[in-house]
Amino acid sequence: MSDGDDRRKHLEFIQQIVTRLASNSFAYKGWTVVLVTGLFALGSKDATPAYLLVGALPAIAFWGLDAYYLRQERLFRELYDAVRLRGETNSQSGEFAMSTTPVSDRVDGWLRTLGSRSLWPFYGTMVAVTIIAAIVAASRVSGGPQ
Repeated sequence: MSDGDDRRKHLEFIQQIVTRLASNSFAYKGWTVVLVTGLFALGSKDATPAYLLVGALPAIAFWGLDAYYLRQERLFRELYDAVRLRGETNSQSGEFAMSTTPVSDRVDGWLRTLGSRSLWPFYGTMVAVTIIAAIVAASRVSGGPQ
């Protein structure tokens, strides 16, 4: 196998990982909607603020998971570019380097990824709506303005 073939195969391996990581984001958003909606249904039945507030927990948890995998996806995209532009494969030993450590300084950390434009509008809105619904339900239960 030539160096060009090795590099092409290495790029295919990295692209498969990027594709798999990108599909996780869609799945996490779907699970978030299902869980938050289910907890909303339970909470709104009895107007229980606690159930509504618990709905924020899966949104926060999936937000964190989604940020982690988005960061991993970005790391592998950087690795892809490194291999594509400089041909950094470990083909001499018959292996393809899949470590993202050499490119980790080129990608924002997990906390900064939480604020990504592809994450915070979705998850932030879910958390905000859940908290607002819990506040409204609490005010109705305690006899506030209706």
